[in-house]
Amino acid sequence: MKKDNSLFMDLSTNEVNILVNSSRGILEKDTLEVSGIKKGEILDQEKFHQSFDKPQFLQILNSYDFEEVIFGVSPSNIFIKQEKCLIFENNHPRAITEKDLSNWTNEEGSKSYSDLFVIHSYPLGFLLEGKDIVSNPLGMHARKFEVNELKVLIPLDLANNVSKLSEELDLNCPIYVVSNTMASCQNLVSQENKDFGCYFINVGDDVTELAAIHKGKVRYINAIPVGNSNFINDVALALDITAKEAQLLVDSYGTITPELIKEKEVSSLTSKSGNEVRVSNKQVGGIMRARADELLHIAKSHFENDLSQDFIANRIVVGGKGAQYKGFESLVKYIFQFFVYGFEYENDKPQCNIDSLLAMSNGETNMMNPLPSSGIKNNLNQLIPRGYSTMVRTTGKLTKEIIKIFNERVSSGGVK
Repeated sequence: MKKDNSLFMDLSTNEVNILVNSSRGILEKDTLEVSGIKKGEILDQEKFHQSFDKPQFLQILNSYDFEEVIFGVSPSNIFIKQEKCLIFENNHPRAITEKDLSNWTNEEGSKSYSDLFVIHSYPLGFLLEGKDIVSNPLGMHARKFEVNELKVLIPLDLANNVSKLSEELDLNCPIYVVSNTMASCQNLVSQENKDFGCYFINVGDDVTELAAIHKGKVRYINAIPVGNSNFINDVALALDITAKEAQLLVDSYGTITPELIKEKEVSSLTSKSGNEVRVSNKQVGGIMRARADELLHIAKSHFENDLSQDFIANRIVVGGKGAQYKGFESLVKYIFQFFVYGFEYENDKPQCNIDSLLAMSNGETNMMNPLPSSGIKNNLNQLIPRGYSTMVRTTGKLTKEIIKIFNERVSSGGVK
């Protein structure tokens, strides 16, 4: 059994992408069709869990001993909370040590959030004497030392479902839940745009992810429950045809700028009611244009209403499956009046969320909080920084061996 492996699973849609990675590189990649999940939310826990009881997936689980498992999620409900947290306050100035910088997450992790769970927490800046903001205060002196902290939260139900799935799969190792939005921002936005500051729009299959980035850090995250699948569904509903036929039309005629179509093309289809329908490329484009226009105006209103007036940007980074249609970036530029940039794909090949999860795990491990090994409770008192100790991993493997020996010794009908 190989022991230096990590398992990555993207839970953003009903097509769960799976990747096994080790120090030797990527060992396996696969896709699993699952039920009970929609718009990044697990709606039917029983169906969802049963979907993983398939030979192709069980073979992967039985072939490796994982050091960690990372689940990527794209819920339509995701939240951020910015807090000023006190690290220490004394009567006399003292030097700020590495221990102060490493312990602030543990000390401030006891706060509770009703029906929400923190999956990411990281400092936006440190405050000395309540006014001077610095990014690296190590060795500086202060009487009062605080951190301006950003937390990313998901619904507690989603975190509980992931935790229960981990228990059912017998994943006795640290488990992390990662925002696909956060991972994509780290992986697909150029360093220049991250440093300068930009908006981020990722039009996925079912959900459009929003973010705002400044000075290399994500300052804001949100989501809209509309994605590429809505373009298909809108065409199907408007023309009274099946989703499969709508998909073919979008593949052939998909555009966000139907006014630029020079030659009219027409296809003949049979509607659900049995009537013949003649559909032009301009019709399809008009339906898609209406949906894209609505989506981008909603995104713009979120940015304008949710971000503080201090956040100023004139760049927007756009990508994802639903942003690949002709004219989408032009519409973005028209609505936002910003400079528009595309995602930076490695080797110019579009990547899925699983690749972004892998990249984030390799480069941004300090903002990931593990799920408590004993399940999730409403009080968030177990926010432990990643890389905290090898004891949890060792204990997890030891427990697994004890359970194995116990099961071998009990008689038929005993505890399993």
